[in-house]
Amino acid sequence: MNSRNGVITVRSVHNYPETCQRLDLLIRTRGMTMFADLDFQEEARSHRLTMSPERLFVFGNPSSGTPLMQEVAQSGLDLPLKVLVHQDGSGSVWLSYNSPRYLIDRHTLPQRFLRNIAGIEELVERAAGPSTLLG
Repeated sequence: MNSRNGVITVRSVHNYPETCQRLDLLIRTRGMTMFADLDFQEEARSHRLTMSPERLFVFGNPSSGTPLMQEVAQSGLDLPLKVLVHQDGSGSVWLSYNSPRYLIDRHTLPQRFLRNIAGIEELVERAAGPSTLLG
């Protein structure tokens, strides 16, 4: 984690398409709402620009996120939750997201709300990890 900005980055053992597919599947099978799936590489391509593969998944559970926004409206700047899947120049695939603890501290939210957003950590670990975790 970058302690200065609260970003946690995890390396995936899977290739880029499989990592994206695994994350999408985990989000949907857990009953969360997929608010957006932004394919930055595709958007760049549509403007005749090139970039490495990069997608931003925006998702959450309104039952979990709404109480945080009711407590501190500005927490909506960081909610719903987001995971950026990106591939570097050497072909390694990474998943980056905001640390739940950082978000709690950033918005001065009571610690009791940490459980509402802490599940992102396990979700990312499962998307990045061995296939047997999804079985």
